[in-house]
Parts: sequence; C-alpha cells; structure tokens
Amino acid sequence: MAKKFKNCSSCNQFLSESSFYSDKRNNSGLSSDCKFCHTTRVRHWQKCNPEKFKSDKAKYQKAHPEQTCAKTLRWQTKHPGYCRAQYQNYMTRQIFAMPSWVNAKDITAVYNKCQAISKRTGILHHVDHIIPLRGKPVSGLHIPWNLQILSAHDNCSKSNKFICEKVA
Repeated sequence: MAKKFKNCSSCNQFLSESSFYSDKRNNSGLSSDCKFCHTTRVRHWQKCNPEKFKSDKAKYQKAHPEQTCAKTLRWQTKHPGYCRAQYQNYMTRQIFAMPSWVNAKDITAVYNKCQAISKRTGILHHVDHIIPLRGKPVSGLHIPWNLQILSAHDNCSKSNKFICEKVA
C-alpha cells in the first residue's frame, strides 16, 4: 500500500499522513498543521496565556477525574525511573524534615487515621503538610502538628502552597 502525503499549512512541508492529527472537521479527516507545528503553536499559546491555561486545565481535571487519573497512570507507567526518583526525593525530604525528638508513632497514627477516613467515606484522602516541606517562603517539618488530612481532590488542587499571613 502506498503512503499518502499531505502538505502542512504552517511549515509547508509534504509529510506522511501519520504526521497529522485526525480532525473530523476537515474534508481530509486530518488537521491542516502537522503534529510538530500544532504542538509548537499550542505550547506557545500556553506560554503566552499561563493563567487561562491553568484555569482551563483545572476545569478539565475537575470535570473528568477518571480520564485525568488514567492519563497520569499511563504517564507514570511509561516513566518508572523518573517516578521512582521523585518518590525517593520525597521520602528523603521527609526523613530530613523529621527531627529526632518526634515520636514516629504519632505520625503513623495520622496516616492510619487518614486511611480509616478514606475507607469509611469511600473518598480518597491524603495526609498533607500544612507548611510544605519545600516551601518558597518557609519550609515545614515532618511533625504531627504540621500534618492535616484532606480529600485527595482538595490536596491536589492546593498544590505546594502556603499562604503567609502578615502580622501587624
């Protein structure tokens, strides 16, 4: 079977049809820009409109939690080395952020309580650091009174933020 070629309207190159995304709106069934040009254009828009991109992404993730989770799991499956390194970095930060005078059983109790709440409610919960371990204005410690239990959705939406209140 002969390969079919198409002209990209952005870079004006003739490329194989596999170099184009499908687009049912076009008569050819393919987008007018090749994948490279399309990706370049989208990334440029994202860079020029960071707030709009962030809010659109958050809306999509809230409206499509199953697809978002599936996409994350696919990415993690394709990048196990990176994920393992990130996990190791996180664990190292926790170890160094836990003073020797802290009772590890108290921290374990918070994690056990979180697991019990998730099981009881059927909603996934996370243990979150109130003051992040790697915050910009200030870094917290891995101690029981710096831990809070949040729903997974709330924890993921707040990210690694700590709002400092000004003292008058």
